[in-house]
Amino acid sequence: MTLKAPSVSLSLSLAAMFALSLSVPAFCETKSPEDAQALLQDVKKRDLERQIASKETELNRLKEDLTRQRKESEDLKRSIEGMGVAITETTTDLDQLSAERTRLTQALEVATLRIDAEKLKLAGLKMLSDAQSKVLARLTNHIEGTELKSTIGDLELKLVAGRERPSSEEPILDNANAGVADNTSKLKAQISDLKKKSAKSDRATSEAGTIAGEAMLAASAKLASADAAATKANKKADELGLAEVAEGPAEKDPITGPKAIPVAKP
Repeated sequence: MTLKAPSVSLSLSLAAMFALSLSVPAFCETKSPEDAQALLQDVKKRDLERQIASKETELNRLKEDLTRQRKESEDLKRSIEGMGVAITETTTDLDQLSAERTRLTQALEVATLRIDAEKLKLAGLKMLSDAQSKVLARLTNHIEGTELKSTIGDLELKLVAGRERPSSEEPILDNANAGVADNTSKLKAQISDLKKKSAKSDRATSEAGTIAGEAMLAASAKLASADAAATKANKKADELGLAEVAEGPAEKDPITGPKAIPVAKP
């Protein structure tokens, strides 16, 4: 057993050394120029392929960028066209609104003129109503004065009738004469009082007539101013082409009041 183990190890060592001796010439062997040229061509080929692949990658990337940029360009063109349409529409709307503002401003001007005219008309109608009330007061005083004059006339008639002498066939009594005299005295006193009242009533009627006449003239002047203001509003509306604004409320017949009737002097 002691002799077998070294012989196995020795055999293995000899086999390894023999294999090594065979392999050393293979490692140390120099390649031929054709092999080096082929290797160089292979390297160049691989470098060219790598460059081509890089160029293709770059070209594909550029094409993708170009496609994306063209799409963005088309989108921008459509957006710009849309903006142009929006700008045109907005400009049209702005022009229309400006024209509407101008029309409304003009309409407001005409409406203001008409309001002023209607205010004058309202004031004139109120003055006319007040003037008519004064005319009514003057008429009432005139009626009262006429009634007083009528009463005075009746009393004067009675006074004249009481002064007539009885016929010759009727006896004349002293008591009767005394009664007639007393009645005559009372009638004269009543007539005197009524004439004072009548004179006072005439003065009041005359003053009321003057006041009513002045009030009627003032009301007429105010209504004339209202008519002039309405005419001005209509003219302005015609100038601005806004006749419908100038029409205002439905036209009515002009309102006229009774004129102050002069009071007859007693």
